[in-house]
Amino acid sequence: MLKKIIILSVFLFILNIFAFSQEAQTDEAVFSLEINNSPVRNFLKIDPTAKSQETDTGNFKPVYINYYVKIPVIKNYGFVDKRRRFAMSSRSGYQKQNLVYSSKYVKMDIAPIILKYSAKHNIDPYLIKAVIWAESSFNAYAVSPSGAIGLMQLMPFTAKAMGAYSPFDPEQNISAGAKYLKYLLNKFKATELALAAYNAGPYNVQRYGGIPPFSETRRYVSKTMKYYNSQREN
Repeated sequence: MLKKIIILSVFLFILNIFAFSQEAQTDEAVFSLEINNSPVRNFLKIDPTAKSQETDTGNFKPVYINYYVKIPVIKNYGFVDKRRRFAMSSRSGYQKQNLVYSSKYVKMDIAPIILKYSAKHNIDPYLIKAVIWAESSFNAYAVSPSGAIGLMQLMPFTAKAMGAYSPFDPEQNISAGAKYLKYLLNKFKATELALAAYNAGPYNVQRYGGIPPFSETRRYVSKTMKYYNSQREN
């Protein structure tokens, strides 16, 4: 008898493991609730039924990136767990015990973030956009061989100094990058010199009394200014 009980217990345990490993199913109501109450709410507008959602940014065109977010999903526990699911039929209990997280890429418009911090630091938003284009090609997860991170390719020390403790977060990265760019603009009083300092460091701009004679830095300043001017004209 004991042997049968043990075998039955093992069988039920295996069934539970199988049920828990089933593919998660998205509950759009909970998805919407969680997103609206999450930190990304202020800059990430997601419509679960649409591929993308544009934000009104005036004459400044939307700037889309692929951003990886965690979304809440409801686990399908299968027939083995029917009694437990019935016992916690209240919505709050269901959310707390059955809610897990999955991840997916979403199409995110960062134009509102660029405009927000360009206004805060009194910088031309097209210049911020040009730096993002030159630094990461709008890849929020870009990491350079030297360790620069995110959209505006901030070194870890610079990111922390400018207040970005999660530099892969688009808003934190742009906030810190714009703040640092403003510091360089104030320091060198010229856009080209500020861009050179952004690429090669303020020390090298001071050392050479202008754009350093580094081929990489000269190409960087040239291509960034060309993109910047083309964006302003359009």
